[in-house]
Amino acid sequence: MLLVVATAEISGGGRVVKFAGGSTVIDHEHGEDHVVVRDKNGSVTAESHCDSGTFDDYFSLFTKLRDAMSRSDRHVVIGLVSYPFRVNGKKPFVVRNAASLAARYDEIFTDHVRAEVRRAEPAAVFCRDGLAMLGNGVVWARRQGLAILNQ
Repeated sequence: MLLVVATAEISGGGRVVKFAGGSTVIDHEHGEDHVVVRDKNGSVTAESHCDSGTFDDYFSLFTKLRDAMSRSDRHVVIGLVSYPFRVNGKKPFVVRNAASLAARYDEIFTDHVRAEVRRAEPAAVFCRDGLAMLGNGVVWARRQGLAILNQ
């Protein structure tokens, strides 16, 4: 999968990351990244402050996840997870280690989840409570790796 992203500096020291569906403006303020995501018409779709980790940390993590899911590379996906890993669904549970995740991979990363991750834009980062969200909340991450999956 080819990821095309353009980055530009803006006045005031911030930068803009452009993607097919819009853009993200990142300003570093008071020790954290202020992130504003806009759709292709310029309307704000999300605004947040990354209080644990940076936009770049999450953008890199989410890009690796989307690319690994697109290639069906289970080993890379499993390596991007931070344990314990919470799985929210009809019967929520916690995965304690990589071996357990590997054994339940298809149950956890369902066709629906994989499609949501592949559709998600890694540059549309939304942060809250020490975590960052990919897509419409299908995955939440800490700077160290994926933390929560919503099926």
